[in-house]
Parts: sequence; C-alpha cells; structure tokens
Amino acid sequence: MSKYIDKELAEQIKQEAKLFDVIEEFVTLKKKSANTFTGECPMCHKKDALNVNTKKNIYKCFKCDWGGNNPVKFLEESQNKTYNEALTIMADKT
Repeated sequence: MSKYIDKELAEQIKQEAKLFDVIEEFVTLKKKSANTFTGECPMCHKKDALNVNTKKNIYKCFKCDWGGNNPVKFLEESQNKTYNEALTIMADKT
C-alpha cells in the first residue's frame, strides 16, 4: 500500500532529489566524460545505451529513445512504480 504524500512535501522531495543519485541507485553507471555517465538501459536492457548527463540533468537511451529529466518519472517508468511509490523511494534517500 502506498503512502500518501501531500503536494508541499512532494515538491520538497523533488527539489532535493538529484537525478544522477536516483538513477545510480538502480543502474550501474560508468564515467564516459566529464559530465556523462553510461549504463544499461532499464527499459531495453542494452549495455551502455543509457547516457546520464550531470551538467544538463538528463538521461537518454540511444537504443530505445527513452529519456527525460524527471527523477520521479524515471522511477515510475523504469521500476514500474506509482507516483507516490516513486516519491516515497526518493524521500527515503533524501
């Protein structure tokens, strides 16, 4: 059962969560360049297809074209979680 998280707390969690840190919890990332890391895409499972750019704060798979810049959406889609479940995971880590 999902915990209910009010809007104010949800916004605080989203502001404190770092996209790279959230992704790194679920994907083993290797440094590719100064601001870019690569790892296996959790959607298509292609090795080194997922790129995470810490400067631009985005993730993108160059095999299946999946990507974005929202850590909540990353958890919802890659881990098959609801919005509240994703926020709870992020809250536990921040």
